[in-house]
Amino acid sequence: MSHRLLIRSRFGNVILGVLGATYILSAMTLIGILLRSTRAWHSPAEIIIEAILIGCAIEGIWLATTSARNLKQLH
Repeated sequence: MSHRLLIRSRFGNVILGVLGATYILSAMTLIGILLRSTRAWHSPAEIIIEAILIGCAIEGIWLATTSARNLKQLH
């Protein structure tokens, strides 16, 4: 079963792509800040936060690729 998100509006797909890029950049920035501030020791809470941020980055990639695929289909 494929997870598809079909948006037929060009403007909607651009917004979806911007949202995906924002998710990716925000998650990567927060992961970098978290890793820099905690040095070497990771508590279970920090590991969970890192996993959530990685999930956000993956969702951002999915949104951006979905937007690009939808924009290709509109042309």
